[in-house]
Amino acid sequence: PQIELRLHSTLAAIGDERERFDVAVQTLGRASADHVLLFSAPDEVFPVCSPAYFDSICRRLTLEELPNCRLLHYEPSRQDFVGWDQWLEYVGAPFRVGRKGMGFNSFPVMMQAALEGHGVALGWGMTTRQMLEDGRLVRLFDKRLAMTDALGVYKWHANPLSPAAGLLVQWLQQLLLEFKPGVESVSA
Repeated sequence: PQIELRLHSTLAAIGDERERFDVAVQTLGRASADHVLLFSAPDEVFPVCSPAYFDSICRRLTLEELPNCRLLHYEPSRQDFVGWDQWLEYVGAPFRVGRKGMGFNSFPVMMQAALEGHGVALGWGMTTRQMLEDGRLVRLFDKRLAMTDALGVYKWHANPLSPAAGLLVQWLQQLLLEFKPGVESVSA
């Protein structure tokens, strides 16, 4: 509470950014240049939708029926994010969906569409945790793509951490490492 933050949100990888930072968080596997990885954290990816959309499609949806749903796709400029076909392959589905459904170039806008009942999105555990807990979203299945190293917390390569940045990193470690992937589906 005693630290004032300046938060900069961008679609660019930290390795592509020129603006200096003290601490950065991004999905692993993206360009990070020579910035220092302080720690990595787990996350998971699974289908989510609003309770209203879930009620409209069926209470007993199976994985094989997923292509009958309106799928919401996050389509970043670089493919360094989990898409539907990658997720389906990981969970062993015998089919792929390509770009069937609605495409978005913004993950937050896609998630807002899911919240408003426009279809099924691939949600990340850390991003959707509060929305699942308060009932604004539901999981469709217990199937998930679990990643032990999904998120990376970095520091600017040439600078030591300031005391305030060190406290931020400690808080991020507590927040991100307490997350336990594998919460059961609320809709099953």
